Amino acid sequence: MEEGGEGCDGGLAIRVGDNRSPQLDVAPLLAAALRQHADLGDVQTPAVVMLVLQDHRSDLFPYIEESLQEHWLLGYIELLQRHKLWNIATEVVRSAWISSVWVVSQQSTSVALCCGRCGRRWRRAACDCAGGAGGAGAGGAAVCAVCRRVVRGLYAWCQGCGHGGHLQHMRAWLQRHQLCPAGCAHRCQLA
Repeated sequence: MEEGGEGCDGGLAIRVGDNRSPQLDVAPLLAAALRQHADLGDVQTPAVVMLVLQDHRSDLFPYIEESLQEHWLLGYIELLQRHKLWNIATEVVRSAWISSVWVVSQQSTSVALCCGRCGRRWRRAACDCAGGAGGAGAGGAAVCAVCRRVVRGLYAWCQGCGHGGHLQHMRAWLQRHQLCPAGCAHRCQLA
């Protein structure tokens, strides 16, 4: 039994349980607050609240359409990616309860690589410069932008410019320098 209104219009509702003690039904109130935040242009708050609620978010489903929940999540993921918070964006995608959101993790997973010798992006298996597949150098293998040798093992790269090399070499270089070791003038950060 409910007192104090319908409960579906965003108003406050009180539930009376079997033991006749009234309980406040916060779901419609919380749903209205989340909508208000979204209407003000804040998708982070509704997305994070829905993520934190985990199994209890289903209490809000009658009050918030799935398409709106999807809009909040995708907007928040886009915001995180704009700020280069890739790991947090990935966690949001993985935690999503809406299939159209977690499918995002299966899209756009390709990475553009750049030649460690000449700095050009690879179009095929390697670069055509003297150090790439067409020359006497690496024969199509990834070359470290720091030591200019073939990388065997872990390859680390900057997602901004695409240059990279041995993980240890890239870490050491970026501790001492701000700009890319390949000379492209990008301020690199390792992924």
